Amino acid sequence: MHKFAVALLTTTVLGFTFGAASAADFPSSGVMPGMPSLYSRAHVWSGVYVGLNAGGAFGTFDANATFGALSADLGSVSANGFIGGGQVGAQIQYQHFVYGIEGDFQGSSQKHSDTYNVLGTPVTVSESMPWFATVRGRLGWAMDNVLLYGTGGMAIVDGKISASALGLTASSLSD
Repeated sequence: MHKFAVALLTTTVLGFTFGAASAADFPSSGVMPGMPSLYSRAHVWSGVYVGLNAGGAFGTFDANATFGALSADLGSVSANGFIGGGQVGAQIQYQHFVYGIEGDFQGSSQKHSDTYNVLGTPVTVSESMPWFATVRGRLGWAMDNVLLYGTGGMAIVDGKISASALGLTASSLSD
């Protein structure tokens, strides 16, 4: 314990002594000689980031149903809901080039359900998208605090659709 107290006291005294001497050498702007100021420093795009997001999803699509040899155009339907999730990414800047990778995962309450009359029988068709995810690469060109980039990758969607009639599920698909 005694050695620790002596080391702490020595470090504190040396820190105040040399800290004060070094501070006197700084210009009045607070910037070290030879170092650019905070406001003139070029922006660096290298780093790791993590984020959360939330929002709404609104979609319209054309619905068609096929039952064996029979097919029916069910018209245009809307599927709306809440979307929320997160993303994580990393990028590295080498001179003006910026390389990166990014991924996200989203949960969704987006769904639609409607009942149609098919050959005199009510058929309920339900569609939903419980989640989706993306992974993509990024290639960009940095110009100080502006980054022009292109991105490309893949998306994975858990889409579900089912059709039921007379209390029985006639068809169900999850892909």
